[in-house]
Amino acid sequence: MGIILIVLYFNQSNTDKLEENSNHYTSFVSSVQTLEQTLTQIDDSKNDDELAVLMFDVYTSIIFVNDRITLLRNNTNSSPQMDTLSNEFLLVRNFYESQVRNHLSTKKELNFEIHTNFEEKIRLFLNDLPKDYESSKDFDQQLKKAMAHIKAIIN
Repeated sequence: MGIILIVLYFNQSNTDKLEENSNHYTSFVSSVQTLEQTLTQIDDSKNDDELAVLMFDVYTSIIFVNDRITLLRNNTNSSPQMDTLSNEFLLVRNFYESQVRNHLSTKKELNFEIHTNFEEKIRLFLNDLPKDYESSKDFDQQLKKAMAHIKAIIN
């Protein structure tokens, strides 16, 4: 009887951990979806002040994505791909920060070609992300494929 209880306890513990990991991953994906939705609000019909606010919203969304990646890394069996993803999004944050700073400080028009490319790469990244969290080689391979779009932003 005791062995059965121990097996049931470990099975429940593993199920709870998988659900928690899945919830962290879902939160991360949701934050990327929010980033993508915020990016789509930027277009050339907006005046400078509206663009500045929207660009700041994009920047804060990128920060939130970074926070979700950190949470995911700290609460799952983090793979090297997750560490790389974290680093890539820190570089994306720095890239976009300079775009916001440039727009605010020089009042130059937003380079919509750069913006459109950025938006497209985020959309492709989101589309290629694994649908569900797994601690597996397939998950890591899908994540690596999705990250190629992020690397294209900063290179």
